[in-house]
Amino acid sequence: MDSTALILDKIWVLSTLEILTMRKITRRDVLKLGLVGGSSALASFSAIATQEDLLLKYLCPPDGFPDQLTYKPSPLAETFKAELFVPPIMQPVDRLDPLPDPQAHQLYDDFLPKKLYEIYEREFRWVYHPDPPYSNNGGSLSWGFWGKNSANQMSPMTPGPTYHARYGEPVLVRRFKICRR
Repeated sequence: MDSTALILDKIWVLSTLEILTMRKITRRDVLKLGLVGGSSALASFSAIATQEDLLLKYLCPPDGFPDQLTYKPSPLAETFKAELFVPPIMQPVDRLDPLPDPQAHQLYDDFLPKKLYEIYEREFRWVYHPDPPYSNNGGSLSWGFWGKNSANQMSPMTPGPTYHARYGEPVLVRRFKICRR
């Protein structure tokens, strides 16, 4: 919508409001106002869509990589094909090795942990969708968690596990970061 049309719409709305204040409001008057409001909303929506297209050209890919968003969008994937991953419930451990340093935690002596957890963070391959190209080479490289599942076996997971805790129950989670060399 150009500026002239917007000015004419504003004039029409103002004149309509003057008429409405002098006489009883009819259903037709309300519908006219709704059409004006709807057309201005559509005009602003199309302006936002155009602005998003303009912003894409300023997106800078990393050095040495072509800008794939403008000429090669992601391939289509069938929806709801993969089963939803439900993160397992993390089981507490009996003790941490080495023991926690009380100096490294706020109010450690006042709120001794009732439950202790250990989890490992590392890189692994994760299949986000079973169809190619998303499942190529055993999945995508992902950074996530490696912990014991409900069968007490170590397995990768992203997002991380679920911790069961109650309000006022102090817990301590020790995270080990394992980096590839």
